[in-house]
Amino acid sequence: MRIANLVIFGLFSCAQVLVTAQSNRFIHQHSPEFSSKSVLILPAVRANVSTLVGLGYNRAVLQQLGDLVEGCILVQNNGTKSIQMLVVRYDRVSVLDPDRIIPEILQIQLAPPNSPDGGLPPGGHALLTPWAEVTRDLKSTTTLSLTERENRAIGESFDSKRYGRVVVTVDSAVFSDGQLIGPDDWNLIQQRQDEDRGQREIYAALANKASLPRDEIISWLEQMRKDRGMIDPVRRRPDYYKNSRATTALTLEMMLRDKSVFDVVSIYSKAPKQPPLTLPHR
Repeated sequence: MRIANLVIFGLFSCAQVLVTAQSNRFIHQHSPEFSSKSVLILPAVRANVSTLVGLGYNRAVLQQLGDLVEGCILVQNNGTKSIQMLVVRYDRVSVLDPDRIIPEILQIQLAPPNSPDGGLPPGGHALLTPWAEVTRDLKSTTTLSLTERENRAIGESFDSKRYGRVVVTVDSAVFSDGQLIGPDDWNLIQQRQDEDRGQREIYAALANKASLPRDEIISWLEQMRKDRGMIDPVRRRPDYYKNSRATTALTLEMMLRDKSVFDVVSIYSKAPKQPPLTLPHR
């Protein structure tokens, strides 16, 4: 396993101190590359709660999180570009078999897709919670209220009776211009390429079928929608290419309820595209 470091900010002087952070269950290990690219990461372990409160987060709500507050991460953007997305990895160690590690990958969208000016702006910070791909503003509430989905995710993913330790790693951060930083062990660049390829293929095929009878096109889209990929049992990694094709086919089915094929193809051709992911010089 990669042994990485963590930049704690707000607790020390401008001289950045590289350390790791550990609680009873959650162990934070984050690459120093983030701090070198002006993305500062603070684990929400109990020793840092005062820092979080100083930034405006509600102490009572943090206390309601209980043990799970140790798995939260505060991210601050000290750069000049918005952060659009973060990939956070939680490697859970089985209680019954300590040699078995079960990864949980959260892709946390800080901006809507195709919104290059959105996300976490320069100077901004966000507290990320370790469940159901949720980011929650813990400043605007005094009582933590979890949805049924979130409660179920917590029970399945972070049950202390099933997982004795959890190693938390920010795997990558994506800026609004498509630049990616971090170890990227999950290979987000390959994922984005697979998703884009699946979407392009469906739209290209639809354009070629534009002259066919509408019922035939709908039947083809239904077939593509059902053709989803299997999850890799080892890495728990979906087939992003096939899933992108299926999701795109479903979207097109819904659009064709009140639009012509030519209108749908035209809408796609004019829609803003996500910038390709790129790696900085290292």
